[in-house]
Amino acid sequence: MKKTSIFSIALILLLCVIPNNKTAGMTFEATGSWSKTITSANLTGGAGSDLTSTYESGSSQATCSIDWTWGIVDSWRVDVHKVDGTWDANLKLYIKRTSDGWNLLAGRIDCCGTSYQEVTSVSQAFFYGYGNVFDIAMQFQLAGISVSIPAGTYSTTVYLTLVDT
Repeated sequence: MKKTSIFSIALILLLCVIPNNKTAGMTFEATGSWSKTITSANLTGGAGSDLTSTYESGSSQATCSIDWTWGIVDSWRVDVHKVDGTWDANLKLYIKRTSDGWNLLAGRIDCCGTSYQEVTSVSQAFFYGYGNVFDIAMQFQLAGISVSIPAGTYSTTVYLTLVDT
């Protein structure tokens, strides 16, 4: 008889906003977090099998809003990166935008962010737009889960940065 130890990973994501001093009066607000506990119940085939390797948050797990722009003449970009707390190099975190939000004064999202992109420690463009846009929904995906990763609590903080373009 094979013994199965309980494997538990609690992923804690905190969404933080970094104000960019070049945003000339624009405001940026982001809210949301995600915690996922993975146990022996997530084994793909019972004792002796591996864990389900990929998990998704809810489709509106986090939201962000851009306000106080100069309307259609004020373009911007949202960048994303993460700072790991306790993290295993085999774990991969992805983010995507699941809505265009709603707009005021003809604001809109122009491009990008609707497919999962890996969030790394290097800041990278996430999506672009202009004007005031509110309640842009985002979703996370965690991949690389395996019984080979030591049981523990893993955490990272996702940072979104508004850049006036």
